[in-house]
Amino acid sequence: MSPLQNREPGMVGAALTSSAFAGLIADGIHVDPVAIRIAMAAKPEGIFSSRMRWPWREPG
Repeated sequence: MSPLQNREPGMVGAALTSSAFAGLIADGIHVDPVAIRIAMAAKPEGIFSSRMRWPWREPG
């Protein structure tokens, strides 16, 4: 995904300024907690959170 930059807002800028909903993997690994707070401040009712799920495997 193209990043938010000063001269090219990219996909992030489009997602934050459109009427569409935007999703974040809000786990603190895929998206930094500061970036999550910025997105929520920019679009408080248009962000949804998802998470990565890994299939369960027995150790060993």
